[in-house]
Amino acid sequence: MTVFLIIILLLVLVALALLFSLANTVVENDVRRRKNKQPTLFEPREYDHFWEEIDSQYYKQAYSWVKEQKRQLVTITSEDGLKLNAHFYKKEGAVNTAILVPGWKDIKEKFFAPLKMFYELNFNVLLIDQRAQGTSEGEYNTFGVKESGDVLRWVDYLKQNNLAENIVLWGISMGAATVML
Repeated sequence: MTVFLIIILLLVLVALALLFSLANTVVENDVRRRKNKQPTLFEPREYDHFWEEIDSQYYKQAYSWVKEQKRQLVTITSEDGLKLNAHFYKKEGAVNTAILVPGWKDIKEKFFAPLKMFYELNFNVLLIDQRAQGTSEGEYNTFGVKESGDVLRWVDYLKQNNLAENIVLWGISMGAATVML
């Protein structure tokens, strides 16, 4: 009976070690996006190779269109002191603004198709990088928990600068979770 209990105890310890290892891997590779708070700077033209294989004519046209648009880099500070960046695309005569929120491990430079769509619908567009993604600072993603507060700060930024009468929130994947929260 004692040998049986020792074997069970060893199996439980091995299972706990495997569970800890898996949890550590998830945190280090998925939740922890960077080892420091310094973002990487991107330019849309750096992503030309991503779109070479696209067979959608709309996506190809949208990507070419976005590279030619004027944009303004805007920055806010999160509640916990991170510098968060976005590109603001001003549509002449537009009074409404869409805030586009990329998903997990995504960056604003890849959102050329929804950007063009909202712009054609007569919206200004604020295209953000969530914390720990793209050009925004941060080390960890919180899967929408803290990011939703960041989006509220973006809404305040638009209101304080009279950049929108009405605001639409649009996100994909984790960006959708963020805007729903």
